[in-house]
Amino acid sequence: MKSLQKLQSFLLLMLYIDCHKVRSDIKVVHRGDTVTLFCEAEQGKELVMSTWKVQRLKEPECTVSFTTITKHRNISNETFNGCSNRLRQDIDTKKITLTIRNSTLSDAGKYTCEIVNENGTLFNIIILQVLVKPSVLIKPTGPMSAECQAIGGHPAATLQWNSSSLHSKVTKTTSIENNNTTTVISTYTLMENNETQTTCAVYHPAFPSPVLLHLTIPGSAEMKILWWVAVPAAVIIVIAITIILFWQRSNLRAICTNKKGIVSDMQENPTVIVEELEPYASFTQKVNSIYNSTSELSEAKGKNMSTDHGIGKIYF
Repeated sequence: MKSLQKLQSFLLLMLYIDCHKVRSDIKVVHRGDTVTLFCEAEQGKELVMSTWKVQRLKEPECTVSFTTITKHRNISNETFNGCSNRLRQDIDTKKITLTIRNSTLSDAGKYTCEIVNENGTLFNIIILQVLVKPSVLIKPTGPMSAECQAIGGHPAATLQWNSSSLHSKVTKTTSIENNNTTTVISTYTLMENNETQTTCAVYHPAFPSPVLLHLTIPGSAEMKILWWVAVPAAVIIVIAITIILFWQRSNLRAICTNKKGIVSDMQENPTVIVEELEPYASFTQKVNSIYNSTSELSEAKGKNMSTDHGIGKIYF
């Protein structure tokens, strides 16, 4: 029973294809481009009607049509645009085009062109894909780790690390932005310090070839160089500080020793100080004796003068 139903479906499909000629295509563009979709008809046949049925993502279906109407031998053309002012249909004797200006992500979807002429109906189905090229970068995030980013792409980019290390860890986060683009972040972490460089390969349909981002991993080559430079420098600094402290301590000890020697000499040899003070003492005694002699002479002279005045008073 099921095989019979499949056979009937296949016969109906073949009959439909024979009666209605169907063509299909895929169109890939970048966001912001002007897109032209072609719907070719058979040459030499008078066009009766053409209709574009637009089925975009997350939007209802709309149509852009052209119709030739004949009334009483009068031919008139009618056009209709129920989609957007950015869409315009152009009619030619050989082909019908639909132009989309300033394409956006919302324009992606299925565009079906239906042409009716003397030979019947022709369908052209075009799948429109709108790409957004992501911004890519690579940066270190810490010792022995790096981060690769593909920001704002559509569809989401694929990130792959080219590494020779067997002991590594890769984590990935994906977030959808407000404009329907996707950001992918991948973090690469080394478990052992045995690698100097790594490469992040970014794959996206908007890139003609993968974008390779190279980075020297912090904590590998830099850390080794830093180790060989920093350790000897630290040893030299420690030795210099030790020498300075030892030298200052030796000088301080010598000064203290000299002071203690002077004090002990003064305590052990007091005669030296007495001998040094004896000249000053003898000089002081001589000065005092001279002063005393002068004072006694002055007093004696004063007494004599007073006696003389007293005698004079008696004679008068």
